Amino acid sequence: ARAIWGFRPQTIFCLQLVTYFQRAAMAADASSLVARYGAASGEPTHSAAELLRSEILRSHAPNNIPAALKGVEIGAPALTKKAAFEGQSGAIAASFDACQDAGAARWVLTLICDMLREDSSCFSLFEEALGKQVNVYQKLLDVVTRPGTEQYVADKAAWLLSSVIGNAPRFFTEAEIRGLVESLQRQGGACSELGVLDALVNLLKADTFRALLWKLPGVSETITTVSAQNASSSYLYKCIFAVWLLSFEAEGALNLQEDILV
Repeated sequence: ARAIWGFRPQTIFCLQLVTYFQRAAMAADASSLVARYGAASGEPTHSAAELLRSEILRSHAPNNIPAALKGVEIGAPALTKKAAFEGQSGAIAASFDACQDAGAARWVLTLICDMLREDSSCFSLFEEALGKQVNVYQKLLDVVTRPGTEQYVADKAAWLLSSVIGNAPRFFTEAEIRGLVESLQRQGGACSELGVLDALVNLLKADTFRALLWKLPGVSETITTVSAQNASSSYLYKCIFAVWLLSFEAEGALNLQEDILV
């Protein structure tokens, strides 16, 4: 039969894969709760990234941030941050230029990423910058690939660049997608495994590049060969979301192998 209950075979397979990951994630959640709250100290554990972000949120703004952001609290509402960017021409480009400094990069990227996570309408700032020929791609890729970039900064820059691509794919080319994926997966790269997966999932949101992305070396393996026993629940959930995004592609557009469930 071509379909069951009106679903295409590819969609059925994706749903099966999602179910597999969901069960694995539930098991991982149980283990995570034991590990987090079963410690002798009785205190929850936190990742290094979470601890660093908390430290940044308590810190004062570095002196070398763009003028538009001076006086803006890093924990301010998204609309307050958006207004600061809108109030000064070139603020987006200046923010990325400030990321040449490690301390400024931590602060600026945390502020911007938190703003976008809180209010997706703020992506309009980047569409406007792209429309004015600001090279968002190269400025952020330089942060990801710069020698000595710390993992926290690389993950934030990769998330931001891939999110902008996922929301405004018309401003980017296939060559840029290839270049970003190669940089993310380069041996010895600064991004964490979760940071790489985060970026790949963001790129999959752009239907323009989904089929291309899936064919690039290492992408499908990253998403479908995750170990349910060893991966964190957050990593597994990202894989689930990625597979769900794949179900939107036309039948035959992607090479999905059913034996990955075995």
